[in-house]
Amino acid sequence: MYHVQLHFWVRGIDEKIVRIWQEAEPLERFTHLFHNFSRSMRLPSGRNQIVLLGDVATLQIPMLRQDIGTKGKLILCADSVQNLQGEELAYFDAIWPRAHLEETAAFHFHRLQQLLKEEKDAWLTQTYLEQTINTLPDMVWYKDIKGLHLHVNDAFCTAVNKRKSDVEGKDHYYIWGIPHLGDSA
Repeated sequence: MYHVQLHFWVRGIDEKIVRIWQEAEPLERFTHLFHNFSRSMRLPSGRNQIVLLGDVATLQIPMLRQDIGTKGKLILCADSVQNLQGEELAYFDAIWPRAHLEETAAFHFHRLQQLLKEEKDAWLTQTYLEQTINTLPDMVWYKDIKGLHLHVNDAFCTAVNKRKSDVEGKDHYYIWGIPHLGDSA
């Protein structure tokens, strides 16, 4: 199983709204910590960092995104994004309307919690599957409709004497070193 401590970094958002978020019950296997941050702070990197912004006027959005990494979440609470360049919008994972944020704060926060839990549960399921197929002594492989290997287990790699990176995305002929029908020798 897992336990995740989420770090919510808040800037420029009304204290009543932040209090609504702080009082929200964490989902199973999660806890929350809330922090305020200033313009000059560098935030820690990581998937458990969530930044909730009410203003972006004095912030370097690309640097903020770099600080929290691609696994962190960057959410803007604003009614207008006119002051942002198009490429700056791409740094945000979500934009929550600020005009009615007091009424929708709990809703948005709960949806965010659910998304984070779904991501973590998917990771756990993928980890279980990887561990299971890689401990089997028999070859396991998954192919797409074109016959390309999407994923293989360790036993498959041992049998063909190739690494996963050499096998995944390749067809049966390449992996086994045999010519395609109709190919000239």
